[in-house]
Amino acid sequence: MSDRTAVWKLLPLERSYDMRAWAIIDGNRMRMFSKHECRDAMSFPREYIVPQQHQLAVHMLGNSVAPKQVCDVINAIREAA
Repeated sequence: MSDRTAVWKLLPLERSYDMRAWAIIDGNRMRMFSKHECRDAMSFPREYIVPQQHQLAVHMLGNSVAPKQVCDVINAIREAA
């Protein structure tokens, strides 16, 4: 990103096989998330190993359960009990 004050936007992209992909929009530039950005967004630790193949890594991360959010839900249930 050339300008640190620029705001990145997320754009849902329709695909022909009825799945969605997300792109990062920065002004007039657009790009897809990297597998490592997907891993970070899902709150997996940096040392978490993802497959080498980008499509497989993104697919597996997209079907996963985010560890931090699950911990938050479990803690909320414990507090409510």
